[in-house]
Amino acid sequence: MPRHRKTRQRARCVGAFVIGLLLSFAPCITRAGDEFQFWPGATTAVDLAEQWKATVGAQMRYDDRGSLIRHHSDLGIVYQGLADWLDVGVNYRAIFRKIAGDEWKNADRGHLNVTARSRLMGIAFSDRVRLEYSDFEGLGSFGTFRNKIILNPPFQLEPDRERLILRHYTVKPYGSYEVFYDTLDNEVTRHRFQAGLSVVFTDRIVGDISFIRQESTSRIDQDDFNIVSATLKLLF
Repeated sequence: MPRHRKTRQRARCVGAFVIGLLLSFAPCITRAGDEFQFWPGATTAVDLAEQWKATVGAQMRYDDRGSLIRHHSDLGIVYQGLADWLDVGVNYRAIFRKIAGDEWKNADRGHLNVTARSRLMGIAFSDRVRLEYSDFEGLGSFGTFRNKIILNPPFQLEPDRERLILRHYTVKPYGSYEVFYDTLDNEVTRHRFQAGLSVVFTDRIVGDISFIRQESTSRIDQDDFNIVSATLKLLF
């Protein structure tokens, strides 16, 4: 068997093992007493120039009773000209959060994102470092450091298209881990595990559905959450 074929098969085996481990691990760390939430959202990325693009996003968050408890909108600029493997972005996010009863409070958040990408044995890795500055009504201002590692295995799933209405799409699994450190508590306050599937309909339309496990000791979110997230991504 040619060497390149053996390498490709080995990479697929490694990727399948890693993503399978993530997909099986996420539901196992849930607990029956933890709260469930649903996070639907949408994002759009528009090319402004050869090395610049703008991003616009919005997300809503519902509790297990179907009540809207938070929503936010986000606007950002990304520069991709430093290196092929590096993106730098600046964003502003407006957050509205339900506190108690019908009382809502807002927050302003700015964040700087630096994302590095690499590949090993066909597996794509990315490491995003995010520095946030938030001004929450009633809590004051504080900073947060976030580090998110994402991996994508070197294979994609192709359903039996002859039996489906939508025939031209592929499914790509992924997994990630993110840690939060904020100055409000001066400690690590959250761990977020995620496993999901990206459904690529076209080069410009991508759907994403995932399971998120969030463990938190933050003053803002003291409970642990099991979350189903669904996002539509439009690329222009």
